[in-house]
Amino acid sequence: MKNITLLILFSGIIVLCGCPSNEETAIVSPPPIDSCTNANENLYYASRFPIGTAVNYDAWKSDPEYAQLLSKHFNSVTAENIMKPAYLHPDENIYRWELADELAEYCKNKSIRLHGHTLLWHSQLPSWMQFYQGDEAAWDAMMKNHIQTIVRHFKGKVAAWDIVNEAFEEDGSFRRSVWYVQLGESYIEKAILYAKEADPNVLLFYNDYNLEFNALKRSAILAHFGKLRTKGITIDGIGVQMHIFHVYPSPLMIRECFN
Repeated sequence: MKNITLLILFSGIIVLCGCPSNEETAIVSPPPIDSCTNANENLYYASRFPIGTAVNYDAWKSDPEYAQLLSKHFNSVTAENIMKPAYLHPDENIYRWELADELAEYCKNKSIRLHGHTLLWHSQLPSWMQFYQGDEAAWDAMMKNHIQTIVRHFKGKVAAWDIVNEAFEEDGSFRRSVWYVQLGESYIEKAILYAKEADPNVLLFYNDYNLEFNALKRSAILAHFGKLRTKGITIDGIGVQMHIFHVYPSPLMIRECFN
């Protein structure tokens, strides 16, 4: 078998749940992998929490080796593109469910956790949404319909959604996306409420990048969601978006196991 390098996309999570602040959570180390037998069985065997990856639909459907690695080593997946607004909602009155439904059915049959990415973003928007004409009330109604139609469609199939993606600039200010320009900063709290109304059981995350080293941006985001929390508007966590090249337990062992 040819050499295979695994690129794993980790999203760190800063939890902002409704738990008491004095409640401590035990940090448990994953069980050691001491043989190629266990490492080759499945990657997520090494962890007591889901190990996920982004799934490229075309590669998944056309490359048997890609599909085999996905099925064997990951128990949580996020669609790379097919659940973003431009793909899922290409026209105001048209939703393109087929590819995302296929992935959702696959995850259900394989007992794989499906993470939805993303309901609102400044990028990869369909043109009709970017140039939507209407007053603030019309924009609000359009956003609500977009969120709730998608969340209800995948209710019971998607474990969690990135409710809003990359809404802050590096200096901690709000990104001037179409959502911010048309609805102001309240669009974030409205999006949360609309999603919870559509599926009270789905987990909701805010996702952004550079939070691991940009204290200014990180503090602004934590402050904003802390403010929302005082109003009773909560999310379940913050995704720390980063691309980390990593193998477990060592590059040598992984390379040997997959030769």
